[in-house]
Amino acid sequence: MNGIALTAMGVGWLLMHSQTAPR
Repeated sequence: MNGIALTAMGVGWLLMHSQTAPR
């Protein structure tokens, strides 16, 4: 796996879970 792919997947995961996370 490329670092770019891992980064993109990590960012997408964080964005998806940050919607339900309290700020």
